[in-house]
This record gives sequence, structure tokens and C-alpha cells, in this order.
Amino acid sequence: MPRALVPIMLGTILFSSAGLAANAPRESWGKAGVSLDRYREDAVLCGRQAYYLDVSDTPAAKALARASSLIENLPSNINETTFQPVSGAEAIAMAVQGARPEQRFREIAAIQKSTLEKCLSSLGYVRFRLTAEQRRHLSKLRAGTPERHAYLHSLASDPKILSTQHG
Repeated sequence: MPRALVPIMLGTILFSSAGLAANAPRESWGKAGVSLDRYREDAVLCGRQAYYLDVSDTPAAKALARASSLIENLPSNINETTFQPVSGAEAIAMAVQGARPEQRFREIAAIQKSTLEKCLSSLGYVRFRLTAEQRRHLSKLRAGTPERHAYLHSLASDPKILSTQHG
């Protein structure tokens, strides 16, 4: 699978659950008493494990690779031949449609998400549900800002929140 696709997939995993400002997450991960530095280090560690996970041997990646190979191996003059059952564009569309890329990317994202979650669990983190008010507050904070990181950390390190909002 092309490495260029991995950041897109990982971004989908992380930001769909860690949320862009307009779409606050319903769940997050926390560890009672964890420092902000440790919280960030653990997030980077687990994020990298998911990002660099070798998914090339998965059925989803193999299906995408097969479709890519089919497209690459189409005759360059497919539109110029007189006895072709489909045009070049149709052949490409059929290969893409047959691979079902949206589904395959979701499958790969699920594998990476599972890796991320196993890593966080192994470091002692637990999943917790955000309340509607917490989601509202979070949705007002722009993704990637220190304020957003600090707010998420304040929730994720609070033992009371982790025990009462355990997911």
C-alpha cells in the first residue's frame, strides 16, 4: 500500500475519535493522574505504532493492490483498439468499483484503530465517554491548539471523570 495513503487513513482514525473542532468526539482515553507531558508522549507512541503498522498483508490492502495492478497493466492504447469490450475509463472504473476502496480503507482504519487502542490499554489508559457539555466545550477549541490539548488532558487525567464516565 502506498505510504502516501497511510497519513490520510491514520488521520481519519485519530481525528474522527479525537475530533476536529467542529465534530467533538464522544469518547476519549485517559489515565488518572497522568502528567500532560506523559499524556502527549503516550499519544505519540501509540499513534506511531498505528501509523507504522504493516498492513500490506491484510485482505483489504491486497484488494487495493490488485486493483492498482489491474489499472497499471491496462494496455496504454486501450481506447485505440477496435475490439475492446470496454473503454479505458470503463476498465479503470470497474477495477476501482470492484476493489471497493472506501470499504477497504475503513477496514484498514479499523485495524490501525485497534492497534492504537491496544497500545493505550497496555499503558494503563481507559476509554471514557464525554458528556454533552464536555463535547460542546471541546467543539469550540480548534484542533491542535495548546488549549484543546490542555482541556482534553484535564478530563483524561481526572480520576473522578474516569470512574463516572468510564466507557
